[in-house]
Amino acid sequence: MVDKDKIEEELEKIANKYYNDDDEYYKYWRYDDDDDEFEIQKELCRYLDRNKIEYKVQKVDGFDSCGFSEDFLAIAYNYECQLGLFTIVLECR
Repeated sequence: MVDKDKIEEELEKIANKYYNDDDEYYKYWRYDDDDDEFEIQKELCRYLDRNKIEYKVQKVDGFDSCGFSEDFLAIAYNYECQLGLFTIVLECR
């Protein structure tokens, strides 16, 4: 059974695949061992769709600085009348 805590745990698990330990930021894309490309937003939405969780996702432009930009990704979801919000700052270098 999926509950709000499990949803948060799974969203975190997916997001952590995109974390760059060396530079300490979350990336938009990641590659697996076969060099297949994955997008964080699509992977998060795919999890929610598979589990029949109602959600709305929005990516908002943050700011640009020398050499990188930051955007914000927010997912509001409703599962069995449990509301949740998952947010993450994404950096592009």
